[in-house]
Amino acid sequence: SLSSEASPITMTVPWALRKARTPSRTTGWSSTKKTFTLPGALALGVGFFEAVSLWLLVSLTRGMVEMSFGFVRELRFLRLLFELLPPRFASSNSVMFMVLVALIFLAFLFKNVMQYGASLSAARLVRRFGNNMRKLLLGRYMEFGKLYFDRTNAGYLHSVLMNFTDKVAAKLIDMQLFFTCFFTLAAYLGMMCYISWKLTLCGLLVFPLINFCQIRL
Repeated sequence: SLSSEASPITMTVPWALRKARTPSRTTGWSSTKKTFTLPGALALGVGFFEAVSLWLLVSLTRGMVEMSFGFVRELRFLRLLFELLPPRFASSNSVMFMVLVALIFLAFLFKNVMQYGASLSAARLVRRFGNNMRKLLLGRYMEFGKLYFDRTNAGYLHSVLMNFTDKVAAKLIDMQLFFTCFFTLAAYLGMMCYISWKLTLCGLLVFPLINFCQIRL
């Protein structure tokens, strides 16, 4: 077999390269699963702050429609803040409006920071995963005999080692985007159910029919 003729080529490979540690077939993926928890957690944080910003926008709209932001003082996480303020400012609609706007800004800011962090950590993970795959393929190449390299195009081997691994590793970016979109969609559905679960259920039932009609027409 081709792998049995390892001695001619291994005589020309440096001893340090042949003895270098290469990741096993499962080490690369298992380490990827462990390190993917950070992008997943950041994607969850994106969905959380998206839900918080939507809830604050709904509260802001409610106050503008009712022309009163008195309900803001009843919020648990803001009650302590208004207790620290003087009574004159704590009962002012303008102060409550500015507090809501500031909280909305902070929620969107944290969401964008976490989204950037998720993309950055996913890109770092892609680089590590691609590097581990290259080490694994190089270790497999070193096990083949000289006859295999004589019959195989060197450009193809280089393309497999460099280009194909990058394409496979880049799919992890799609996985990170899937988690981000999934948690964001869950935030929107949760807010829709908070506003009116009956209208949300009706919309979920009608939307596929409308989409099907648009495709058919």
